Amino acid sequence: MVLLAITSFVAGLGMFFWGLQTLTNYLKALTNKKVRTLIQRLTKTVFQGLFIGGMIIMVTQSLSALVFTLIGMIRAGALKVKQALPIIIGGNMFGGIIIYLVAIDIKAAVLAILGISAILYTSSISKGLKNYIGLFLGLALLFFGLETMQNGVSPLIEMPWIQELFTQSHGFYTIVFLVAALISILVHSSMATIIIGLALVKGGLLTFEDSMIIVYGANVGSSILTFMLSSKIKGQSKQIAMFQSFYNFLGAFIVIPLFILEIYGGVPLIKALTFYLSNNLATQLALLYTIFNIIPGLILLFILPFCCKLLQRYWPESADEKLATPKYLYDIATEDTDSALQLIALEQIRLIDITQMTFALFREEDFTIKVDNYHESFTSLINTIWETINELSTDSRMNAGQYEKLNYLINTQGKITILFEHIVSLASNFALLMKNDQGSHFAEIAIEGLDIILLTLNDVVKDKNTLDADFLRIMTSASGNGIETLRKAYLSQDKNLTSDEKMNLLSAMNQYEQIVQSLGEVGKCVMLTPNL
Repeated sequence: MVLLAITSFVAGLGMFFWGLQTLTNYLKALTNKKVRTLIQRLTKTVFQGLFIGGMIIMVTQSLSALVFTLIGMIRAGALKVKQALPIIIGGNMFGGIIIYLVAIDIKAAVLAILGISAILYTSSISKGLKNYIGLFLGLALLFFGLETMQNGVSPLIEMPWIQELFTQSHGFYTIVFLVAALISILVHSSMATIIIGLALVKGGLLTFEDSMIIVYGANVGSSILTFMLSSKIKGQSKQIAMFQSFYNFLGAFIVIPLFILEIYGGVPLIKALTFYLSNNLATQLALLYTIFNIIPGLILLFILPFCCKLLQRYWPESADEKLATPKYLYDIATEDTDSALQLIALEQIRLIDITQMTFALFREEDFTIKVDNYHESFTSLINTIWETINELSTDSRMNAGQYEKLNYLINTQGKITILFEHIVSLASNFALLMKNDQGSHFAEIAIEGLDIILLTLNDVVKDKNTLDADFLRIMTSASGNGIETLRKAYLSQDKNLTSDEKMNLLSAMNQYEQIVQSLGEVGKCVMLTPNL
């Protein structure tokens, strides 16, 4: 029986996380440009931001999904930090909805949704519809996992030695707090920790006071995890992560002294309020969670401008974030297709600029890390451009000439993407080559050669000058100076190298040739594109 109880609890926990992950993945899939634009329009005021944050958390029950969505929108230029902060506050305030639902017997509904959504998910349905079905499947798995966890704990509660173990732990609130925080960090979910605590309190293994500390510790653990995971991010993304981390720390700073005052001083405060409002344990825990998050939320709402300035001061917008943010696309009047096409072309020029800036990093120390950062910026910007292109391609109002221009832009976009990916791959090869003198000499020649070609491409993109285009075509041809010079350098450095070093050198040579060819193809696409 013990083994069955433990495995049932583990299975329920696994289903809970599977449901949470499924929910998060399909939320990301559904968070397209239209959704982000809608959120942008509906967050003009603080109260609208609170409402949107509450709505998102009701659907996802995942603050990490909410934070991910906001960071993505900020990097895409669709949202400002000052708009995102009220959404985070709203998400925290309404984050306990799942605990309220646990208090209601919805097992039959959960099983029905789980079965129907699983059948539909495995059937032949469109990708768009599958995203919505996946959302419901994730929700059903999440609630079914919670039910399975509670059922697994029930047999364990009846065992005398377990009852004795938990009885002796009563009153050690510091330990309970630290364990709850640790569990939240390990399982990446404060909600799962609270649900585990709920199951233990329901069985009489923990007291209500313990459950209060579990709620507080789980929230703090969630903030510690956010802080740890944000150690490598910077700029405005860091601002969002730090605001979420500070939110729960502020809540704990306020409610823990109130807990001490109520338990040891006999002053009726939060515990008395929850008992007054409800006699259902799950509802009481949900109220505790809500109170914990409402208190700091109300405080932060009054000092939001100060918070924005403080976050900007310590974590200012990074250079790669500026590159990732569109400069033109969010000023598009959607009904003006010609303007949209022109602005897409301007953003593509920015892609060439980012490509050139990324290649310029090859001359710096530790350039591979910096290249990775620029790669992320490039990917973010190009995804935003693709979304706009896809939106335009479905516009029935476009005429034949506009479709032709859009097709050229699509071809150019694809060529630029291939070019940039080749340069990112070359960065890894060069990092290996520069470990010896021969490889370093080869890399220096390659960098100088590609730099000239990139500068020429930049001139072609901005001016569409025929002479520049001819010069680019000659340099990027199979027998042109761009490749021939490096072939000679390759042959001169091939001697006295180990087999691994020769393989790295050959790989870099091939990568270089692919980049040169891609540069020529981008130039051709640009010259063929009709004037917009």
